[in-house]
Amino acid sequence: ITFEGSFRFSYPHYTISASRISAFYSNHRRENKLLDFIKLGYFATGSHCNHLFHCGTGNGSFTVSYDGYFRLCSSLWHPDCIYDLKIGNLKYAWEKFIPKVREMRSEKEEFLKKCRICPIINLCIWCPAHSHLETAELDKPVDYFCEVAHARAESLSSPGK
Repeated sequence: ITFEGSFRFSYPHYTISASRISAFYSNHRRENKLLDFIKLGYFATGSHCNHLFHCGTGNGSFTVSYDGYFRLCSSLWHPDCIYDLKIGNLKYAWEKFIPKVREMRSEKEEFLKKCRICPIINLCIWCPAHSHLETAELDKPVDYFCEVAHARAESLSSPGK
């Protein structure tokens, strides 16, 4: 399948439909590997804690932009999640700033009841960085991401469809 346009993050009028994304991944090795993990019982369901970051961001890598901003992830542009290395230093960023960001929590009821406990969150493209790029908030559900997750779950539950 060939996708035209770009992902929603940059150009909302070029959003790829959830079914097309699912169709692309349904024949992809990663999706097949994910299906194997589900069959083996390794598929983690949603969490009941309120930490924002459950991914590997800041656990072993980071990015530095051309203008000296330290980020835990190349997609993470929220002002509370970037550190200016022109003012501070890498040692502080690694030892103090990363733990501070990774400790960030949400108290938003909508996020906690919709996303955080979702049993198919591992099929979703939601993360704090993507949420911020879409909504300007780190902890806001994005309906489009739900559509993608449900389409992927459907394709996994009926392989070869």
